[in-house]
Amino acid sequence: MRAGDDGGARSFRDRYRMLDHTADLGFEVFGATLGKLLENAAGAMFEQMADLGAVRPRTRMSIGIEADSTEELLHDWLSELLYLFETGSRLFSRFEVEPVSGTRIQASVWGEKIDRRRHGLKSPVKAVTRHMLEVRHTESGWSATVVCDV
Repeated sequence: MRAGDDGGARSFRDRYRMLDHTADLGFEVFGATLGKLLENAAGAMFEQMADLGAVRPRTRMSIGIEADSTEELLHDWLSELLYLFETGSRLFSRFEVEPVSGTRIQASVWGEKIDRRRHGLKSPVKAVTRHMLEVRHTESGWSATVVCDV
């Protein structure tokens, strides 16, 4: 499975696949570049929490993340988005990630405050885990395995 990289698309479903996991939420995500991989991972996580087609990209937020490895970068990126979801009651539907270096990014995310009547909330993600966390770079692009506590 190869990931589409159309940043304007509302659905991320062709950019990840769900993994069987006994108690948690697991997915494998794909991207042509590290930036696209991170964008698609964020989209995959938020699609499990809400109907992203109903989330309007009304407000933009900037996020900078630096980590010691690409795995930690992915973990910290998703954890930061989850923190913004939990503390600001925000859903995000659009993500643009620019790698500054191999383990440092600058990103913009767009979304809006949660509207329970309109957003079709699904299973909340409690945390991004390090269980099975892996980022792979191959000749055809990037892929990663992510498991979230639900």
